[in-house]
Amino acid sequence: MTGARLLNVVRLQIFCLFLFELEESLAIAAIITPLPVQKKNSNKKIAIAAMSFGTRAQLGAIQHGSNELGWTVRCFVSAGGHYERMFAWKPDGVFINIDDAEESAPVHRLCVERGIPVVNSTWDCVSRPSVPSVAFNSIQIGQSAAEYFRELGLASFAFVGHPEFLYSRLRLQSFAESLEASGATVNVLHDAEVFDESIHGPQYELSKETLIVDWLNSLEEGTGIFFANDRQAFIIGEIALHHGIVLQGRFPMLGVDNDPFLCEVMHPKLSSIPVSFEGLGITALEMLKDHFQGQLDPNELRVLEPLPIIFRESTEVQISADSLVQKAMAYIEANLEKDCRVVDVAKHLGVSLPTLHRKFNDHRGHTPYDEIQNRRFRQAERILRETQMSIDQVSIDCGFKSRARFSNAFKERYEMTPSEFRQSYSSNNVTLKR
Repeated sequence: MTGARLLNVVRLQIFCLFLFELEESLAIAAIITPLPVQKKNSNKKIAIAAMSFGTRAQLGAIQHGSNELGWTVRCFVSAGGHYERMFAWKPDGVFINIDDAEESAPVHRLCVERGIPVVNSTWDCVSRPSVPSVAFNSIQIGQSAAEYFRELGLASFAFVGHPEFLYSRLRLQSFAESLEASGATVNVLHDAEVFDESIHGPQYELSKETLIVDWLNSLEEGTGIFFANDRQAFIIGEIALHHGIVLQGRFPMLGVDNDPFLCEVMHPKLSSIPVSFEGLGITALEMLKDHFQGQLDPNELRVLEPLPIIFRESTEVQISADSLVQKAMAYIEANLEKDCRVVDVAKHLGVSLPTLHRKFNDHRGHTPYDEIQNRRFRQAERILRETQMSIDQVSIDCGFKSRARFSNAFKERYEMTPSEFRQSYSSNNVTLKR
């Protein structure tokens, strides 16, 4: 073999060795750096079956689907149960946003026949549903109302609701049971016609209004009225206004839903227990996502807890059968921004500290110190929700000596900082139907 040929053979062997090492390196790199994995849940088409457009649950689902999941979410409305257009779109999943069980059942059946997964929104379930569902916790809502009225030191209570709706019955049940421990009873006003929740307005009838007026006049002064929702409170408020009945200063009133329109236009403005209607839609889509990943129980029920009460004029009134307690509360209200101490209240009234404590425990169910703190925190809640005032200024306006002391006390009470509390309400300012 000539020298030239030998040199070529050596060069070829070196080149082959280089290719072998290169291939091995690429193989190792492929193992170390895996290829991008396509999202399993991307590009899903989700339909919302509803009886009307524009609910907050629909908005929550549409925004969450688009912004967080990368899905296309469309709303299909039919008052007669005809959803041919929805099925022609060939959705990957359906969120049934129909409150009436009889109306939602046929839609569910049609989806099952076509093999389309479904999540249902329902006002309440007390047992495992036959279809994956999301609901509000009306048991907790009723308990929250009872706890708040007890905090106000009320001695008599009433409830207004619709006898045929499960959410109303559950809220009454838990409200009444929570008050029974203290020996209290609840005066109930149930009416299926006046409080009908159709898309149409309430049907006012003089005979019905007379009964409601008589019922209001029969209540003891200072009775706390818990309404199953804000709409029912608004209707009662309109009837009272029409017949010249003054509610403010007579009956502390509390609704549910925190409907921005109904609560603000009612006379007086209505305190309310907020529930996240947007959360219904968001949770429904999260449940569909779990279904696509094989992680959803076919009978699963997810329950949404109520949010902290929004305080307005309807519960700002402080009624007490004891004149000394009434004067003490007036003094506390007028001096919240100052370093209002229990000893200052007693000194202003000319009574001893033991006497003041005994009076408050007897007529309010808590100590004077609790009264001061409760009012400070209610004021802080209102300022944080409704203004962009600095946390430093909020602490001053609510009578705390420093921002640090206010923030620590607030976090201990609400399990979140004042800034987090403000942020939790900043995304719930859309005025839409439920």
